[in-house]
Amino acid sequence: MARPSLPGLVLCSLFLAAGCSDARQDAGHAPLSFQSIHEAFTTLDTIHLEQVPGDTIAEIGAVDISADGDIVIADRYLPRVRLYARDGRFVAGQGRFGDAPFEYRRIRAVARDRSGRVVVLSLQAPRTTVLTPDLLPDTTIPLASGFIAPWLAQRFRGGVVQGLIGEEGRTWYSYQESLGTERWRIEAGPRKLYEVPYWASVARFLTDSAGDTLLLGNSFLYPVGLYDAGGALVGELGSPPPSWRDVPEVEAGAFAFTGPSDMPGGALAEWLTSFTVIAGLHVVQDRWLVVSHGRVSTERLTPPFETVEYAVDMYDLGSGTKVLEDVPLPQGARVLGGGPYLHVLTAIPPQPWTVVRLDILPEVRAAAS
Repeated sequence: MARPSLPGLVLCSLFLAAGCSDARQDAGHAPLSFQSIHEAFTTLDTIHLEQVPGDTIAEIGAVDISADGDIVIADRYLPRVRLYARDGRFVAGQGRFGDAPFEYRRIRAVARDRSGRVVVLSLQAPRTTVLTPDLLPDTTIPLASGFIAPWLAQRFRGGVVQGLIGEEGRTWYSYQESLGTERWRIEAGPRKLYEVPYWASVARFLTDSAGDTLLLGNSFLYPVGLYDAGGALVGELGSPPPSWRDVPEVEAGAFAFTGPSDMPGGALAEWLTSFTVIAGLHVVQDRWLVVSHGRVSTERLTPPFETVEYAVDMYDLGSGTKVLEDVPLPQGARVLGGGPYLHVLTAIPPQPWTVVRLDILPEVRAAAS
């Protein structure tokens, strides 16, 4: 789902690195590999997102997809949240630039609670903004004492898990069964993301949920952590595909500008293109975990960094079996999210914003048995 990143020490994605009692590993099953995602999935619909004059998408950021297939999209660059019907029709939009209630500077995350209300988090605002299902202003809730900024929101068991930055600089996951009422919190990790120079400025937090299981991961390291309804780590899932390249560890100061003979950003760009990242975790039908992979884009060498996606793996959450591995995405495509089906962005302007809705082929499902 949504894949927020943060500047400085808190720009990373994570799960607890502790051991677990029910670790799930690949079950000795040889995963399938295809030349195209369309050999593993069938296309159910092709959706063109309606663009309304004066309220067009600059870039798709965080996304929340309902069980009915309608899509809430936060603009990556504009202070706007938009709602699209299952068929791509524009339904509503909300937001403007500013610091007042129901205004945003840059939206980091969106998620819906059990009633369909939309939670909006803006990094610079120490509050939770809540909109009605039709994106009308509902209420704002200050962050709990000790927290200074939000960076992630994930629907979970009818409530919402938020990623929050504490005053002490540590990062936390906070589960709010009802908005503003915290049931539990866990500290984010692993520590390696903070300890290795530059990692925390590039890595991203990744999350999704399947029923009573919360999945927490980061873009640099496998495996993905599996957490229960009480916030306890109960398992781990996932392994790198053959195309994976580990993140090299570099010394502090490795990317400093050294003089006229040094191209600004050259060493950083070379490092960014040398490794693979997990681009997203996407749960489909509460059973399948689709993991998208990519590389960090070097078009802009400042946070938040963007990812160019190139392939997906897929796991059966029930057995832990890796079903698909290194299945290529169309060039320029990006997985937006799961839900009842897999949603993949396949075209951007000057073409219409195009999303395809994919279902898993029966023979692929059978391979998990």
